[in-house]
Amino acid sequence: MKRLKILAYQIESENLEINDKVIWRDLKSWNLSMVDGNDPIMIINNSDNNPAGYIDISSIENFEELLSKSFEKYWQIKYLFDETDWGSLSLQEKKIVAKYFLVDKTTRDEVLTQQEQDDNNYFKIYNFLSEDIISQKSINNPFITPKSIDYKKEIDGRLHPKYTFDQYGWLVHCVYYENLNITQDAQGFTQYNYSNPVLEMTGEYVMKADGYVGSRTITRKWYRLDGTLDDDAKITEKFYEPVLARDEGKRRRRNIVNNLMIETVGLFIMTSQDLNTVTEAETDAMPFLKEISTGLSDYYEYGNKQDSLGNDFLLKDQILNSNYSRLDNFVPNTGDTVTIRQYLVSKVDV
Repeated sequence: MKRLKILAYQIESENLEINDKVIWRDLKSWNLSMVDGNDPIMIINNSDNNPAGYIDISSIENFEELLSKSFEKYWQIKYLFDETDWGSLSLQEKKIVAKYFLVDKTTRDEVLTQQEQDDNNYFKIYNFLSEDIISQKSINNPFITPKSIDYKKEIDGRLHPKYTFDQYGWLVHCVYYENLNITQDAQGFTQYNYSNPVLEMTGEYVMKADGYVGSRTITRKWYRLDGTLDDDAKITEKFYEPVLARDEGKRRRRNIVNNLMIETVGLFIMTSQDLNTVTEAETDAMPFLKEISTGLSDYYEYGNKQDSLGNDFLLKDQILNSNYSRLDNFVPNTGDTVTIRQYLVSKVDV
């Protein structure tokens, strides 16, 4: 949401009041002749120049009074609060900031009752809607479960998905967050730090007798401002024709391999005294990765099926017969009973 500012037309060094609410100073009435036909109040982009005769009266209280929609007020109040601190606010400003859940529960409880908090505990996703969508869909009530909102196409910017795959490579859980901070640790592993969840998705898959997926049920739920996940859900079901089922199988196997590659690099570092970083481990393992490249391609396409002669799938055979010595390192916490080689085979042979 773009940042705005509120301007008031200045009358002989005084600033006007509108609808009996004091905006700047204690001017008790106004009419068009007093403002020379100008708009008494203007709300414009924060980056725009102020027209002659107007002064900026942007404040937490004024945005609360003069904007109409809660999810419009949220951003303007947040922008101002981000530039100050809780202790610098008046009591009324604190109540407004707490109303939009811009502080934690303990702090909110200092100035608002639980009922006052519940009364404005709407669905977060409304804060992220684009202005065009708000206008086109005439969205005014952020307490309605947002089942008709496209969270990928109808918001400003994008939310950040955190995926969870099961052992078979199926996407079974995903939470979409407002914020994502990406860092690297000392060993070179990428750390993904998510905050402020907005939407949760869970998936359940039904397999057919031929080993291909038959259907998928997706359940979507939305978070409210206080961080709780609402129980009212949107449930959709998708049925797979043979071609789509085959494509889904390829995607599933790629998910398995992608996650396994990351995990394997970590295992090589953990079990090798001469490897200390991701770059070192990846460089060292490059000959092994090239060795199994054809097996990976076959695996994506055909899976773990044996051929007509009963031979195992190529990727399994390549892993079992590779001369890359680190594959024989033992996986930690297995009592030296499971090698990395065995572990990899168990993960792809599903």
